[in-house]
Amino acid sequence: MKCNHKICVAALFFAVSITACTNQTTTVTNNDSLPAAPENNTASSREASMMESINAMLNNMKNTTLVNDFDHDYATLIITHDQAAVELSEMELAKGTDTAMKAIAQTMVADHKAEIEVLKSFLMHHDDKAADAGIDATKHTHPNGIHTELADDLMAMAEKFNAVKATNNADMDYASLMVIQHEMGIKMAKDHLTHGHHADLRKISQKAVDEDMAEVGKFRTWLAGKK
Repeated sequence: MKCNHKICVAALFFAVSITACTNQTTTVTNNDSLPAAPENNTASSREASMMESINAMLNNMKNTTLVNDFDHDYATLIITHDQAAVELSEMELAKGTDTAMKAIAQTMVADHKAEIEVLKSFLMHHDDKAADAGIDATKHTHPNGIHTELADDLMAMAEKFNAVKATNNADMDYASLMVIQHEMGIKMAKDHLTHGHHADLRKISQKAVDEDMAEVGKFRTWLAGKK
């Protein structure tokens, strides 16, 4: 039977013990254990702003309530993930100087804004008790009805962002941050392809994997050329 817990992502970050599935909502605290936010150790405000955007994304994800419906939870988290990508790309367009990076940023803004609207529409119409016609969503189970893959992805993403040291170059910082942003988006999308039920949302996930992998290649090639 599918658990109806509403669990904060933060709880799964910190391996807090969770009781067996009941009809009651479980409240989880201990948010102080979240990996430290990336430091704004930069000589200019533009790169600090990029890190601030990352901090906001991680905090918003940390405070997201999971309903143990993989389709719903994935779409909700990816909206926040996409919003951060839009913000980073808009900062690159405003402060960056490299033509190639600015061209990618322009595409990122348009593509992610469009995806956000599609995901919002999905959530508006999604029934978490019947993810798709003819599919029993309750057949997707995890220990105690809790899935941890997405929270594990977020923990890994926070740790990778912590390792980033901002520079005085907006283009370099944008490329470095977007590699991590895309790689974690790919991981979350692949997890959804494994555990999600809704056919239309799975198509969005596959598209995200294909496009983000191509973009990561572009960012890595650009960064390699700057060494």
